Amino acid sequence: MSRVIVDIEGMRMFIPMGIVRSPYVILMFVGCIILLLIKNTELALYACSFLVIAGFIAAKMRLKLRQIWLRVQEKNAELNSVLQENLNGIKVVKAFYAEEHQVNKFGDINEDFKSENIKVENFRAVTMTTVLFAYWMVLALVLAVGGIKVINGEMDIGDLTSFMFYLQLLAMPVRMVGWLISSASRGTTCGTRIFEILDTNPNIQNLPNANSKYYRMKGEIQFNNISHQFPESKTKSLDNINLTISKNQKVSITGEAGSGKSTLVQLLLRFYDPVEGEVLIDGINIQKISLGTLRKNIGYVHQDVFIFNETFKNNIKYGKPDASDQEIINVAKIAQIDDYIQSLPEKYNSIISENGANLSGGQKQRISIARTLLLDPPILILDDSTSSVDATTEKSIQDSLKQLEKGRTVINIAHKLNNFSDSDNIIVMTKGSIAESGKNEKLLSDNGIYKNIYNLQISN
Repeated sequence: MSRVIVDIEGMRMFIPMGIVRSPYVILMFVGCIILLLIKNTELALYACSFLVIAGFIAAKMRLKLRQIWLRVQEKNAELNSVLQENLNGIKVVKAFYAEEHQVNKFGDINEDFKSENIKVENFRAVTMTTVLFAYWMVLALVLAVGGIKVINGEMDIGDLTSFMFYLQLLAMPVRMVGWLISSASRGTTCGTRIFEILDTNPNIQNLPNANSKYYRMKGEIQFNNISHQFPESKTKSLDNINLTISKNQKVSITGEAGSGKSTLVQLLLRFYDPVEGEVLIDGINIQKISLGTLRKNIGYVHQDVFIFNETFKNNIKYGKPDASDQEIINVAKIAQIDDYIQSLPEKYNSIISENGANLSGGQKQRISIARTLLLDPPILILDDSTSSVDATTEKSIQDSLKQLEKGRTVINIAHKLNNFSDSDNIIVMTKGSIAESGKNEKLLSDNGIYKNIYNLQISN
């Protein structure tokens, strides 16, 4: 977030104040030097001796300031990150009575940030004072040499006066050079951090020959010898998965936390690509299908719901901007959120707070369901989609979803088994592999992992 706000602001300040003013400063600098050379070459050479000193200091200043500005931007990013954490996690902070700890944490980072900024100003003050001191020394030298020439009759007093005037005009671009170097150092640092993001190529991209034309899929899914491993992990999250889901079939997946359930469906959406094997939809490798076509054919209700700081209407029609008001109301009724929205003063035009802060977990989940249902996708993924709703609401949503499940392929991921009885196939996963599969009655009679989970839930 710091790169989006602070670094872009640094670049914005550099462009009008640095790049735009640079030609003016350079032209004035060069112009003054030319006038000095025309007026008196010998005195101009004395004056130019100062430029060697100024150039050396400027080069050293630029390299040093760039390093310091990089640390300043990094500390600024860290400071913004802590501030964002404090605001987003304010309830957790208050619940653990950790206000003092968070204030101290913010204060420590802020102190480091202040120290780095002081280093910038101190270094700039020392270098610019040195440059100006050198300039005034050269000015004194020129005045002394020029004065002797006037006394000896080698130079007119008017020529010396005009030479000193031009030399003093040189003071302005000299002062500006230090400011421009500091601005350029910060701008370069900010630009480097920004382009680190802009130049990063996404891991998942369309292949050059991918079919970019949208079409509605039938919904037959195949996972063939699928294995996946996250870069930072030492073990596979999925290991040699083979699974076929027929068109209009409902498959439920359960298993312990971290068994690979969500990873499996995220491979279907191409959030990641498998390290081994291939995923097919209607017999076509999904890597040969454009990401736009693929994801428009899949409705995904995630367990971690994100709500935009927008109206209810805009949140629900996010995936289908041209949806009519009646379509929005229809899916809201199915998701059991219409009654709540209708009770608000502005109804569907009511604004939702940032990340749904003014909504309960169940209400956010129901908006997410409505958003997905509006797409009318041939493939529907429910990733623990009713985990945040009460039993009564869950029953209502499940009854509504049964009507929508007709005519589409459904993958239902859940820990609670109370809605698995109507599944065409149930997959039990453990440690990235499929341990059991079959219908509800078969798995209960097998007395395996599924039966153990079932017994635990019944007893609870």
